[in-house]
Order: sequence, then C-alpha cells, then structure tokens
Amino acid sequence: MSHWLGRGAGGWRLDAAYAVPPAFWAKTIPAVRESFPDAWFLGEMIHGDYAAYANEAGLDSITQYEVWKAIWSSLNDRNFFELDHALGRHNSFLDGELAQTFVGNHDVTRLATQLTDDRHFGHAVAVLMCIGGVPSVYYGDEQGFRGLKEHRAGGDDEIRPAFPSSPAELARRLSAAGPAVRRIWLVRWQLPVPPPTPLVLEQRALLRGLRLELADALLELEQPLLAFDDDVHALASVRASFAAPVP
Repeated sequence: MSHWLGRGAGGWRLDAAYAVPPAFWAKTIPAVRESFPDAWFLGEMIHGDYAAYANEAGLDSITQYEVWKAIWSSLNDRNFFELDHALGRHNSFLDGELAQTFVGNHDVTRLATQLTDDRHFGHAVAVLMCIGGVPSVYYGDEQGFRGLKEHRAGGDDEIRPAFPSSPAELARRLSAAGPAVRRIWLVRWQLPVPPPTPLVLEQRALLRGLRLELADALLELEQPLLAFDDDVHALASVRASFAAPVP
C-alpha cells in the first residue's frame, strides 16, 4: 500500500475487506498512516455489522450495499418502506464512519438495466445525492450505460466496457432529476460545525434549499408510479429527513 501511495495514489479500496479479520486492518492501517496520514481507506462490506467492523478495523469508509439495493428495489417494487428502513439504519452508521453510497459499481448490474422503468433513473440519482455518506458515480452511469452482471466466465464484461474512441460516440442521457443533481456533492452534514459567520449561514441556507429541491423531485416529478397507496407516506418520511436543519 505504501508503494502506490508514494507514487501518488490517494487511498485504497480494500476488496473483500469483510473476509479479513478486522484486527489485521487495525494493525496494518496505522502503520501505513505513519507515512501517509491523509490516505483514505475504503473497505468493501457486503453484509454484517458495517459500523462495528469499520470501527474495529480503523477504516475511513465502507461500501453501503444495503442502501444500493434499497434504492433500485424500492423504485422497481414501489416499496418505499424498504428505502425508509434502509436509510434509518444508514443514518445510524453516519455517527461513526462515512459510508460510500452508490447506485452502481464494477460488480453489479448497471442501474439503467436494473431499473424496470427508465423514468426512475433520475429518482435513483436524486436519492444518492441527497442522503448522507460519500456518494460515488461509476463511470458510464452518468451516460446511462447499460449492462447485465452474469455469474459466469466473462460475466463482468457488459458492466465494464471500454469508453468509445471519442466523446461524440457517447449516447448522452440527462438525469430526470435535473440540473440540481449535478450541482452538489454531499458528504455528510454531521461534520465539525464552523462558526456561524454570515457566509456560513448563507451556505447552510443554500445547502438546505438544494436538499429540499432534490427531495421534492422524488415527490413532484410527473412520475405517477410514485403515488401509489401508502408508498407516498414512506417516501414523505424520507423527504422529512432531508429537510432536517443543516448544522
């Protein structure tokens, strides 16, 4: 790890970190930090007690697969209680290590393929950019790339394509959530609170407004499939969490 950090890498994604006892990372990472105190360590976690593992291992972040699944699954099934439950657990994790949030990565079916209704692509991105954590965008998802993950030799080929030879060959696809999605990059508002200077107060108001703007996109876009029975109640509770005061 020190070799590549010394050559300019900013951190490490620890593949299948969950398969290694956390005590190993707890000894290894501090040794690396002696020379690279600003290095970022992201551990891949698929199941288990994310927060406890990350805390014991000394990781900066973990992959949030539970939220990844809840985002596309709740949109496909119109079951926003699943999303509400996942975000409740997710918010409790944010009191400790920051979770890496995503709607796609190199190991899963592309979002544009996973969703059964293309109109929900923008909704998924809006959720990703509204919730706490460290949001990441897998290359090509910003273009609406499609690809099915298959469990066979070569089964990752569709989800890991090469870029075309020129940008002109990209089939651009704009998010239904609109320009606001592309204007912000939220980490977590539970960070050290700066003094309440006029500039800070102005920025807080702007951030809160952007969060509400994106949250409203989930409820107010012309997507009738979002307005089924009790689903709106669960989705509204998610919106309420977005509307919480910004520290």
